[in-house]
Amino acid sequence: MARITYVTLGPQPHIGHLDWLRAMRRLGHDVRVITLRRLAGKITGDVLITEGVRPTAIGKLLAVTHRCWSAIAASPSILNPTVNMLYSMPDLVIAVSSLVKNLIPNKSLILHPKPPELDALLKFPIGSKMPWVCYSGVFIPIKGVHKIPEIAREVTGEFHGEVKFILIGGSQRDPLGSYIIRKAHEYGISDNIKLIDRLPRSELFRVLSKCSVYVQPSLFDAFPIAVVEAMALGSVPVVTKYVGSNDIITKVDANLVTDLSPRSMARIIIELLNNDSLLRDLGRSVREVVGEYLSESNVVKQVSSLITQCLE
Repeated sequence: MARITYVTLGPQPHIGHLDWLRAMRRLGHDVRVITLRRLAGKITGDVLITEGVRPTAIGKLLAVTHRCWSAIAASPSILNPTVNMLYSMPDLVIAVSSLVKNLIPNKSLILHPKPPELDALLKFPIGSKMPWVCYSGVFIPIKGVHKIPEIAREVTGEFHGEVKFILIGGSQRDPLGSYIIRKAHEYGISDNIKLIDRLPRSELFRVLSKCSVYVQPSLFDAFPIAVVEAMALGSVPVVTKYVGSNDIITKVDANLVTDLSPRSMARIIIELLNNDSLLRDLGRSVREVVGEYLSESNVVKQVSSLITQCLE
């Protein structure tokens, strides 16, 4: 049994990392979670895990009282060379996707985050899908949401306005939300783009379960949990090659991953919406692959490997 200290910046670990902690405890390890907001006293143990940039920066001091230090790399800030060099310091780096692993100048292993409600989502009854293309997440440039009006213009032109783009997580009050609405008016597709502010999780999942396609046009996204949630609800993802969820998506169909071009993404969406049987088959496949790849047994196995490698 190892004594594990898990250090996070906020009041609790990232939502996608909670299952890792449960797996550690299931394996019999003693896990202590602390936040930098209330860091006090001497912290000792066998394994130190630091989550994110600031905890990793402080990890050098905390590591002296632990046998092994492992840092989780997930933030887009790793694209900054100075920040990236932080990850050359720990004994081992946890990369949340191969996209991140390929950027890290250190020994690393891949451990994908898991939505805490994944098992429930995989059992969620999926009824008739709507001709909706959905996005869920924050409205910030690196997520590429500003590209969605261009994608929507191509898609709605093909389907004569029958397709709706449902964007969840922002509103017209946000700078990018305002931009999206302005571009929608400019392109004559304002009836085809709907912004929905943040929703309770249960309502979010109800909406996503009706979406035929999920779009993630990110410029860089280490491993967006929302993509996995949509897949678990049978929505077929269309993403850029800069989305870490590619690790799982390509196990279903590599053609669902493309470059940053709105036209390329629109072309894939059009092909899907034009082929009901393909859309239905892929919807089943993405659920199955997510369920298998992020199963409890697989997560426990990967976490066990992490602790073993860290203490070698």
